[in-house]
Amino acid sequence: MSETEEQLILKIKEGDEIAFKIIYNKYFSRLYYFVLEFMSFSDLSENIVQDTFYTVWNKRRDLDWICNKKLYG
Repeated sequence: MSETEEQLILKIKEGDEIAFKIIYNKYFSRLYYFVLEFMSFSDLSENIVQDTFYTVWNKRRDLDWICNKKLYG
């Protein structure tokens, strides 16, 4: 049974590294190619995405706004 993204985010907020890795693996490529369209430099794009995930992990206790149902609808 796979967990919903909302469940994974709640687990990340609690410090669950496995949930974070699942979200990281799911979204890294998507975010990388999105950033690459604007930056046109592979290394810089990768660094931006890495920094983004670093920030998400370090501010994980503040992730309540992501779980707001209004963002999903």
